[in-house]
Amino acid sequence: MINNISNLEKAIFSLEYVGQLWDEGLDFVFKGGSAIQILLGERWNRLSVDVDICTDASEEEFTSVLDRIRLRFGGEVFTYEKRRGEAESGSPFYLYRIETPPITDRRRVILLDGLGIKPRLSTQRTPLRTFYYDSSIEVTTPTIGAILGDKLSIIGPNTIGRPLRDSRNGLEYAKHLYDISSLTDSEPDLRECVDAYHESLRIQNRIRDRDFDLEECLNDAVFTCQVASLPQRLGEQAMENLKPPKRERAHSEYRILRDGLLRFRPFLVRNRTYAWDNLREYASRTALLSKAIRDDLTSNRMKEILYGTVPKSREEIQRLAERIRTIPEEERWFIMPEEIVNFPVLLKSWHDFFLV
Repeated sequence: MINNISNLEKAIFSLEYVGQLWDEGLDFVFKGGSAIQILLGERWNRLSVDVDICTDASEEEFTSVLDRIRLRFGGEVFTYEKRRGEAESGSPFYLYRIETPPITDRRRVILLDGLGIKPRLSTQRTPLRTFYYDSSIEVTTPTIGAILGDKLSIIGPNTIGRPLRDSRNGLEYAKHLYDISSLTDSEPDLRECVDAYHESLRIQNRIRDRDFDLEECLNDAVFTCQVASLPQRLGEQAMENLKPPKRERAHSEYRILRDGLLRFRPFLVRNRTYAWDNLREYASRTALLSKAIRDDLTSNRMKEILYGTVPKSREEIQRLAERIRTIPEEERWFIMPEEIVNFPVLLKSWHDFFLV
């Protein structure tokens, strides 16, 4: 059921530390993968081992809370160390390593990422509880819709998203695409999703001292989703049809995403699998959500597109494939119609992206 005991211990202490922060009176919004696991509960199939929070507290107030937690345990556990050189100069990030007490053979280290800006998005009180951790505490998290919009803003390495420089980043993107698909399946309020994406855009532009617009960011995300939708055996061939510099970007992202996916297995639970074809599906749905936000669709129209019926009959699949062939090849460079017919969900998502 659990592939990696080390990650399980980190996941347990990540939630325990969130509870300690809450008990010490820190005002924050709990975000990231660890927040998603308490929002989705039994529907959640991966471990999250970091703590991501947003707070309006100053760093002095923040570290005072960390110190009180440490002293609660005699100064011996939950010790903290600042991580240096991992955030842009002047950015309001509070980044720390937290050393946990041992459960089995050794102490573990979890990463605490604090952003010194509380976002304006829809929130709720959520029990700090999963299938492997139980607590009476309730913490403030985004709603499912809001955290979906926030997660979506992480995709797009050349604008407001996380960079894609190495396999560690590739692992993060594998997690984010997985999370976005899981959240999309959970009947989110799509208006809250849109509002949260706009808020993330505002905050990231402020942090980076940039002025990226909505379309620029979503197009950036869509390109990465197209790379992630490439067929595994024929991907290199498809990328040769691109012109520089897109060709070089695609080759780099393709390699990084494939390497990152290989590192994902230790985070899965309940015998869940995650192969390249799963990543393709999740990326296609992420692109479809990005298009819906970019085109400013109503919530009802977004639902129609995101939750449309997947074709089952051979005739319907072939009909969609023929329509795909009408799209100029330079736009559908990552799609091979004769191959994509084997993946109806993927076919339906990209058909609707271009033609609906």
